[in-house]
Amino acid sequence: MSSQHDHYLARMHLAGFSFDGKRLWQLDRRNNTLHEVGVRDAGVKRRLNTVKRNGVVDRSLERYIAAVNESPAGPLVAKLRKAPAGPIDLTSDERGTMAEYVALTYARSPAWRGQTPQRTNAAIAAMARRYEDPADFARQVASAGIRMDALAVEVTRLRYLVAFRRGEIPAGLEIDPWPITVKTAIEGRGRDVLASMTTFAIRREREPFMVCGDSAVLLMKDGAYFGHGQLGVGGPDVRVVTPISSEAFLVSTFVGGADVAQLLAHWQSDDFAAFVNRASFEHAIRFVFARESAQLERASADHAANRLAS
Repeated sequence: MSSQHDHYLARMHLAGFSFDGKRLWQLDRRNNTLHEVGVRDAGVKRRLNTVKRNGVVDRSLERYIAAVNESPAGPLVAKLRKAPAGPIDLTSDERGTMAEYVALTYARSPAWRGQTPQRTNAAIAAMARRYEDPADFARQVASAGIRMDALAVEVTRLRYLVAFRRGEIPAGLEIDPWPITVKTAIEGRGRDVLASMTTFAIRREREPFMVCGDSAVLLMKDGAYFGHGQLGVGGPDVRVVTPISSEAFLVSTFVGGADVAQLLAHWQSDDFAAFVNRASFEHAIRFVFARESAQLERASADHAANRLAS
């Protein structure tokens, strides 16, 4: 993507919902309008992966995401779109790649990014607790190779501590939560939990075909979906559902002693496909994408009718 706009939903992901590999249909939930848009122009946010360090524009985050996530995941996602229905047999490296991709797609979504202020406040509170220990702060300064006498170290610690306790980022510190979020998604607990789950490929050869919301990774249970982030990855009976094309979606879960054949039959049903599409609308902050405009119209009407009935 250009230096002005970055994809929060990878182009290769959106291409699975394109009718010609270049274009797809987009429904804007704010005004209920449908438009045909280019894959390169969908699922983007202005300067999402641009970070300023000491006033200098830094694009290394965009290159990092491409190198460790999107480039390795592209061929794997393409293969999974054609995989037969059932548990997917992946190598250890492929499991890691898939888990990183799903975790970062989840973290990059508008719904998850909308919770950044709360996470920033939690991080500031954690920093305040950390700076309460003078000895620990002195060790941090020394390990960073900063030469300061003991008085200057303590004055700096107290200045930082006062600011953090006020819920502020101290002057002189640059803390951008977005790079931290990206690194946590790729290397953190969510990635490890996803890698340990069993992932199923589910194929669709008839209506309803799949749509994809701007928050593409869905956390749900078989009988209920919730707001984005309200269910923990790896929680009891939680399914991580990821539509990857109009004809395919993935279900990652802990199977345990469940009847796999019964689960698979349920996930292959038309009712479950419609359920996933309703969840895509429910999780979406603004945009929902599909190969055909009629698919969006039907899924939108189904979502609205289900809300009225509940």
